[in-house]
Amino acid sequence: MSDEQAEPTVEPQEEVKEAKKTRVKKSEGVPGEVKEAERTPEEEEEYLDRQFPAGKSEMSTSAKYFYKFCEGLGIEMGFGGFALKKDSLTMDLPNAYTSVGDDKQILRGHCGDLSGFCDESLSWIASAHLLEDFAYAECVKIIAEWRRVLKPGGYIMTNCPSQSRFIAHCAKTGQPGNDAHVEGSFSLETFRSEILAKTGPWTEVFVKPEHGPYSFLIVVQKP
Repeated sequence: MSDEQAEPTVEPQEEVKEAKKTRVKKSEGVPGEVKEAERTPEEEEEYLDRQFPAGKSEMSTSAKYFYKFCEGLGIEMGFGGFALKKDSLTMDLPNAYTSVGDDKQILRGHCGDLSGFCDESLSWIASAHLLEDFAYAECVKIIAEWRRVLKPGGYIMTNCPSQSRFIAHCAKTGQPGNDAHVEGSFSLETFRSEILAKTGPWTEVFVKPEHGPYSFLIVVQKP
């Protein structure tokens, strides 16, 4: 990198550990409900749990946090049978790693090759428990490719395991480890420093540092 080139930056927003108090519109025509009401964080969490019940897939546990960023045309990488939206593009390997749902796979290919998509053609890209299967250098190439096809203002949202927490969870529960995980230090912190910082600038719009027993959620926006 030359002296004139600026280091890519990530602009963090205040981390969100639980759902904030939100103004939401409730459904019309339901006895006892009003069109608009304030919910406490606990009520909002319960409401979203009912709207987006978690299934077997890691993506299904992320749906209640990611759905609000899924406007427009988007693609779900390594989706494994569960789609965030019924009209999203779903992509996985020709022989998918796993299948934990009945939603149809539309595209086949590698998550780092979106050569069939034009620049700035998608509004969002989502993945769950995918990026930890690549070395940091490969992740940089993958995220750079995702950035290429994102429109300005588009989102990348991902659910990933923190490797140290995953190992501790396996030791505690007897769950087998996962040999597909490449980087022993993979975490929210290294996702920021080793991947986002080398592909930005990005603006963090949602972060859940602890999700489930060993994962984290993050949503970043392309300026």
